[in-house]
Amino acid sequence: PYLGKLFIWFLILVVLNNCFEYLNRLWEWKLSRDFNLEIRQQLFSKFISQKPKKFEQAQPVDYLSIINNNVDAVYEDYLSAWIDLLKSIANLLIYCGSMLFVLDLRLMGIIIIFSVGTSLLPIFTQKKLAKLRKEQLGQLKLYNRLLLDLLSGYKYVQQKTIKIFRKRHQDSLTQSEEKNFRFGQFRVLSDMTNSIGTNLMNLAVFSLAGYLLLHDEISLGAVSAAFLYTGQLIGSMQGVLSCINVLNSSKDIVAEIEEQLELPELEESDYPPRQVAVFEINNLSFQRNEYKMFIDAVTFEKFHPAAIIGQSGAGKSTLVKLLNGELTPSTGSFYFDDVPINTSDRTASIFTLQQREHLFEASFTENVTLFGSYPLNPQVNQLLNELPESIQNRVINYHDISELSGGERQIICILRMLNFDFPITFLDEPFTGVDQKSKQIILDFLVKYQQGIYIEVTHDTQSVTLKKYDQVYQVFDGALHLYSQFDK
Repeated sequence: PYLGKLFIWFLILVVLNNCFEYLNRLWEWKLSRDFNLEIRQQLFSKFISQKPKKFEQAQPVDYLSIINNNVDAVYEDYLSAWIDLLKSIANLLIYCGSMLFVLDLRLMGIIIIFSVGTSLLPIFTQKKLAKLRKEQLGQLKLYNRLLLDLLSGYKYVQQKTIKIFRKRHQDSLTQSEEKNFRFGQFRVLSDMTNSIGTNLMNLAVFSLAGYLLLHDEISLGAVSAAFLYTGQLIGSMQGVLSCINVLNSSKDIVAEIEEQLELPELEESDYPPRQVAVFEINNLSFQRNEYKMFIDAVTFEKFHPAAIIGQSGAGKSTLVKLLNGELTPSTGSFYFDDVPINTSDRTASIFTLQQREHLFEASFTENVTLFGSYPLNPQVNQLLNELPESIQNRVINYHDISELSGGERQIICILRMLNFDFPITFLDEPFTGVDQKSKQIILDFLVKYQQGIYIEVTHDTQSVTLKKYDQVYQVFDGALHLYSQFDK
């Protein structure tokens, strides 16, 4: 009966141990999920809330590297290390507390002295560990950037070029893995330094225990207990020191993440942009290297579409960026309906359609409405119905955006622009890749039905095209001139 009860209690303890182990590991997975959901979402929101100039200081792949690699590093090297550190400290306290009742005070004194000394060892390696970890993540970011660049340039992979593609990837991969190895090498060295400290403690306890045993000051049982507790204590101490090393290596990365989490966020708002009838610019000047631009005064009005023409390199795109706030002029005053405005007012009220816009990996409706942010404007369907049926079917019913030609993608971007409610719209050569028939249909529709201020940069200087606009300006010799070489 006694053995039976003992066996039952043993089984109960085994079951309880497994249950606690399951709950502990389940809690760690839940913590990982909650941490990643919170931090990655916050970082994404912070990054996309930045002003264009701030956002464009880094490439999308850099933000991707931070959200993926750096957050993983913070969780594995910081949060997990803190959890393991607390567990090791708890074990350490348990062994230290029990030693008070079991070990000889002289042996305990040696253990405490060496424990304190060993715990100070990470101070000597923490800066180098943090530096190497930061370098390793930095090199990983560069590798990710080059990898994306090479894969995006797949069309240039040929028998003549494949060797250099492989070499560029190999060189970057080697540099990334070399940085990773250097970090791991120094971390092993740091751990071994800590291990030397704990082994010295073991040697000191062994020597003192042997001396006391030879002089009959302690029993053999006390020596066995000393070795047992010292072994357990060393295991816990090595766990603590290893966690401290990991925490030290992640210090700079944690500081960077904390700094990024302090970035301002864009406030959500359903309010439409302010309505603008007249956009006026006075005394606009700009200089970059040898290029200079000066515009005395120009006015754009609602319901009066305007075109800007000029030779390549004349400064048409530069002018658009000065007007929409992407570039900062040397001097200049801007007005909405005779009211002075700042850069934030302009960026909030102006939408610029570039030659090549981004399409999301989503359906036609999701792209045009920006995932439902803007209700579908009836004008979108109206313009769609005027396009050739073959174009309609292509832009509406695609399964993957890679199926679309450049012109078809641009048509979807134009329809998306039409669905917005910005009071001022700039179009920078928007018909690149669009077939001539569709271009004429879209252009006629836009100049006729556009509800706000419409300004288009175009390289099409045919009289039949320019007559569609109420105002035509030419960028020439760093200035903006009214173009009058055709009859309205």
